[in-house]
Amino acid sequence: MYMPGSKRPLGRRWSSRPMATLAAHAIIKNSMNATRAARELRPHLTEQSARKTGSRMIHTPAVQAELEKLTNASGLNKQNADRFLEELWNWLLGGDNALKLTAARILARCYITEGTDVSAPPTPLQIEGMDEDAIRVLTGEPEPG
Repeated sequence: MYMPGSKRPLGRRWSSRPMATLAAHAIIKNSMNATRAARELRPHLTEQSARKTGSRMIHTPAVQAELEKLTNASGLNKQNADRFLEELWNWLLGGDNALKLTAARILARCYITEGTDVSAPPTPLQIEGMDEDAIRVLTGEPEPG
């Protein structure tokens, strides 16, 4: 594996500066998915090996430092993320319906997990021999009249 524009081979360690830079660029290109980035950099890997390599790659301090440098240079830091969320809430509470719908869709992804299991509400407790009159007496509800 060679760095673009260089005839010098790169090392196998993610801690070397050129490999950390290459890994960080691949991770960002693959939407922060380290497994896909590992498969891009090393196409011969099996799925299990790609997961292991991707995990090792993204947890290497040199790669994390490169990721931090690249994302901060692009304006992808905590302050800008907070500002983006604030802007989305302004859209949702504003008057433009198109912006409201867009903000609602984006914000819903933050709060609703996919594949949420919706179960039926529990059935009320049934006590044998208790009728509506007994329930009314116990709850203090007036008789229908």
